[in-house]
Amino acid sequence: MTSPSEADEQGFTFEFEDRTMTMRRRGQGRFKAPFAIEYAGEYENSTSRTFNLSTLLIPTKPGWSRIIIYGGPTKKDKKSKEKETLFGVLFRILPTWLLHQFSNRFLDSDLAFLHFQEQEREQRGEDADSYFMPAQSDRCVVALRKWVLKYAHIPGPLPPAISDRSVLFNRWAQHSDKCRHCSSAAEGIKKWRKNTFRVLAVSIILLKYATARFVAVGCLVMLRILTAIEPSLRVGEFKHYKNN
Repeated sequence: MTSPSEADEQGFTFEFEDRTMTMRRRGQGRFKAPFAIEYAGEYENSTSRTFNLSTLLIPTKPGWSRIIIYGGPTKKDKKSKEKETLFGVLFRILPTWLLHQFSNRFLDSDLAFLHFQEQEREQRGEDADSYFMPAQSDRCVVALRKWVLKYAHIPGPLPPAISDRSVLFNRWAQHSDKCRHCSSAAEGIKKWRKNTFRVLAVSIILLKYATARFVAVGCLVMLRILTAIEPSLRVGEFKHYKNN
């Protein structure tokens, strides 16, 4: 990242370059005070692929924020002559609640680090020795900390650190219970499970018939799928030592 522009009360802008999914990418970013960050970039040697991401990171109480992510259009523009990417197709056809599980999985990968780093920052204070950020990619973090010190009012102190991972990664309390898509999906899974058990029971009674045996196997597979999906709506977890 480049050194950000001169920050003022409205925020600052910056440029970035990186490599993702084997492709080089470059673009511009903007921190719009007090809680919006926008990215707009293009991929090298590609005239159709673009990167657009906007995030709202809204403080709700000391130590807690709500993040809202906008990743671009969800409907294909029929007038566009550009070829739609595989990721674009998937994001357009997959149900919203499933996309939310991918997003939450991504956010969980940083959750513990950010939570405990914030606690460490408060304990050490804002003196120069509190940070060691030598990389170019740290420049915007430095700029943001300076902006916060100059323009923002942060109430304190922070609540104690959350060492219980079941609380820190409680996806139901933090997201699903408040999201109409994910809460509806949880209710739908309950109905599917109840109806699947009913069909399975009938199939077992009629097990002497080949069709009933086929249906029974299908019910067992469906129950396995539902059992695998439901926890993702309720519990988040990310073990970094397994992240290769």
